[in-house]
Amino acid sequence: MLEEKELIEIIEKALELKKGTIISGDEDWYSLWDSLGHLSILVKLDQVLDGKCSNIKELSKATSISSIKEVLKSNNLFKD
Repeated sequence: MLEEKELIEIIEKALELKKGTIISGDEDWYSLWDSLGHLSILVKLDQVLDGKCSNIKELSKATSISSIKEVLKSNNLFKD
C-alpha cells in the first residue's frame, strides 16, 4: 500500500524530476506529464505495487496526483 510521499517520489522518478520538485510547489513539472510521462508513471507504479496496477483500467485516465490517489484508494492500494 502506498502513501502520498511514496506516490510523489514515484512520479518524480518516472518524470525524471529532481527530488522535492512536486512538494516544493514548482509547477513547471506539469508540462512533463504528457502521454509518455504518464506511461512512465504507470510502469513505475506497477513495478512498486508488484503488478497490481496493470489491470486497473481507470489508471490510464488518471492524469493528476489526486486522480491517481483516488483510483489507487478504490483498489485498496493507497493509504491515507
